[in-house]
Amino acid sequence: MIVFSMYMYQYIHVSSKSAKTHRISDFVHLSGLKEIFPTMYTALSIAVTLPVSSASPERAFSKLKLVKTRLRSTMSEDRLEALMIMACELDVQIDTECVIKYFASNSSVLAKLLT
Repeated sequence: MIVFSMYMYQYIHVSSKSAKTHRISDFVHLSGLKEIFPTMYTALSIAVTLPVSSASPERAFSKLKLVKTRLRSTMSEDRLEALMIMACELDVQIDTECVIKYFASNSSVLAKLLT
């Protein structure tokens, strides 16, 4: 048992808590302890997938304050969701030609104007 404890300590000894949790989860999975301690493995799996910081949700709520102003408080949920996706995902490249063709194919009026 002492040898096992020393091996586990050497395997998981890292400075970051999130990296340590990930290494413990890997160790439990690779050493076959997953079958012996299924509840512990489930708890470790959940701990590994949890966000380390709250920066992402805080950033999203900050964008929400910018998107949903007092003047826009009566918009539908679908529109608000679409605006939030556009505001939060600025790094996604959009092919404007593809978007124009899509809307033109759905509307005969737009198809005449855009072609």
